[in-house]
Amino acid sequence: MLPLSFTAAQSKWRLARVLAAFLLLSTSTYLHSRTSVIAADVAAASLDAVIRATPLPAEQDILVRLGPDNGDDDVSAGYAPDFGYFDRNLLGRQEPQAPDVADELVDNVTKEKEILPGISQFFVLKRGQSPGDRVWISANTCRQPIANGTEPPKNRPQLDMYVSTSPNNQKPGPTSIDDLVTPPSGILFDEGFASVDVDANSDIYIGIHAPNPEKDWTGSWSYEIAASASGPYHSYNAANPFLYMIDTDSDSALFITYNLNETNITDANKWRDNNPFSMFAFEVGDQSNVKGMERSLCALKSEFGNSTLNTTTTITTKFGGEKAQFYIQGLKKGTKYNGFLTVEGGKDVVRLPGGGRVRAGGMVFQSFEFDTKVGTCTDSTYPATTLTASQNNLASFFSI
Repeated sequence: MLPLSFTAAQSKWRLARVLAAFLLLSTSTYLHSRTSVIAADVAAASLDAVIRATPLPAEQDILVRLGPDNGDDDVSAGYAPDFGYFDRNLLGRQEPQAPDVADELVDNVTKEKEILPGISQFFVLKRGQSPGDRVWISANTCRQPIANGTEPPKNRPQLDMYVSTSPNNQKPGPTSIDDLVTPPSGILFDEGFASVDVDANSDIYIGIHAPNPEKDWTGSWSYEIAASASGPYHSYNAANPFLYMIDTDSDSALFITYNLNETNITDANKWRDNNPFSMFAFEVGDQSNVKGMERSLCALKSEFGNSTLNTTTTITTKFGGEKAQFYIQGLKKGTKYNGFLTVEGGKDVVRLPGGGRVRAGGMVFQSFEFDTKVGTCTDSTYPATTLTASQNNLASFFSI
């Protein structure tokens, strides 16, 4: 039998060996773990550098939607590359791509935009926004590029409208002409006005494209666009000017509209309290700032606001019936002008004599030309019209 002291010493020695073995194993495991982690980090960093350095074709459908962890679809979840050999836990959830989406239109609500040369902008009218199957898309140019020189070219650069009802072409434009309801070349704005009616039982996709103008032009465009199921939001009347010229002198002119009593009394009473009619005048010629936007109400209002002319408007019965009357002052003598009658729209549809209807975006009527006199209105060389034969003073004719 071994002495007690030897047995105790042996037990201590065995315990020390066990502790040493445990420490060696722990250290080895830790070092192996750290080496593996460092190697994984280096490999991941190298792979990440390769991925970031490799350009991906923007047009290829290489992205897939990621649902939440429970497998349900989630449109707000973002996107990740569809690489089958990547574990999702390593990729993580990606942020949504930079938005290049269409502006959503609302029935009978205008949207104002700025657009640079060579750019296309996109809009969509969702099916639920339209109470009917026929929809009118209309637009007005409010500002256009300006000429660089003193002699601007006659052809003013115009915007272009493209419309699609196919989900396969949600960004219609000059480089995307499949499934269009407009011609492949689009609908070119006509003197700042464009309108198209669409039979549709689906979403409607609209593209507005700005051309690259010639070197003689500089600047951008501003425009407004709207969709309406009740008729064109913006209107242009090409049938007539809806206006008579009474007379002119060397610096002023007097005009009246057609008889407004031919429409219903309710509308006539509204006009008396809140006259929706306006008249604008611009010198004839390519130098006119409104040239190329003559059919746009927002352009006429904007450009006329920069002129030195002044127009006073009333509703009068002086010429029989009920008419809007316009007295324009500040004209140049012996000068030819283009005149424009417009009607502002509102929540209520304005019904004009002859069946015309003016909706929220207003209406521009066919333009007309008139001349001011070289001398005074008493100059016998320029007799007054039949309506003013007994008076040669336009100011006295126009009693405010």
